Amino acid sequence: MKSCHELYAELEYWNQYSAKNFSSSILKRGKINQIKHQILQQIDVSKDKDTILKITDSSQ
Repeated sequence: MKSCHELYAELEYWNQYSAKNFSSSILKRGKINQIKHQILQQIDVSKDKDTILKITDSSQ
């Protein structure tokens, strides 16, 4: 399994990728969705609770 740093680097690549045609556009969207899914699989909601709350709650 890839590390989060590797996944975010790959996500950055695909976000910047310029699709030349319709099939490339579909590939780009699929890759972005796949990487986002892999990142979400690595997040443990109960273990990372404090970090998630700090990120999502700007009132603290």
